[in-house]
Amino acid sequence: MSSTDSRVDQMFRILLDPDEKDVEKQQKAAQNLVVLAREDAGAEKIFQSDGVRLLIRLLDTKKADMMLAALRTLVGLCAGHQPRTVAILTAVGMEKFCAVMAVDDESISLAACTVLNNMFDTLKEDMKKDIRAKEGAIILDPSKELKSMIHYLLEMLTQSSVSSHGRENSLNLLIKVVPRKSLRDANNGMTLWVIDQGLKKILEIGGSLVEIPGSLPVTETTRMSASVLLNKLFDDLKCDAERENFYKLCEDYVRSWFEGHGMDGKLRAIQT
Repeated sequence: MSSTDSRVDQMFRILLDPDEKDVEKQQKAAQNLVVLAREDAGAEKIFQSDGVRLLIRLLDTKKADMMLAALRTLVGLCAGHQPRTVAILTAVGMEKFCAVMAVDDESISLAACTVLNNMFDTLKEDMKKDIRAKEGAIILDPSKELKSMIHYLLEMLTQSSVSSHGRENSLNLLIKVVPRKSLRDANNGMTLWVIDQGLKKILEIGGSLVEIPGSLPVTETTRMSASVLLNKLFDDLKCDAERENFYKLCEDYVRSWFEGHGMDGKLRAIQT
């Protein structure tokens, strides 16, 4: 009974049983899944047993403890396994991950952020090498997936439906995954793309304050996080032309608030 296969099957039976009324038993089963997902054999068994579909169903229950268990299990499934990570990203979808991270519950938002952080780490790991799964699957270049994930994070920044925790976590992920880890890496293309696509969105957070009605929901540290991100992006630029473009985008944004928005616009410009 203690073999991995029977343990996984047992957890699934308890969680999938519509007649199971014992909440404590279900919570324990969900927690056991988290523990199993930390071992490679357990993670593989969960994945092979249609576990991702079950985990999506747990996310859809909207019950905080079940959602947390599902997210923590996904962390184990994604850790260090590229093919599994891509399969989970395809099955769950970045839209759903962002929607979960956007909820107004700090622990759930942070757990979703941790899943995405693990996915980024796994996809970026050995990007230049062939990663072979047991099934022989090969992923040569996950940069398309990375760019798509970052696009969703940038979109989250200015959506009013996103909670202050979701916005903060999106910024923190961008800080971790966009700039080059080492200046020896010649390619700063992701930073240039983010500046082009998202600099104005980051600046919009710079002008958002908890005290101003109608501002985007932010925490007390969100503007500091936006500032850190801007600083890291600027430091990742390689030449005067790239810096000039950065200055121009910032200037255009601030100038647009000074012109034609009345006193509120001027205050917003100064705040930014």
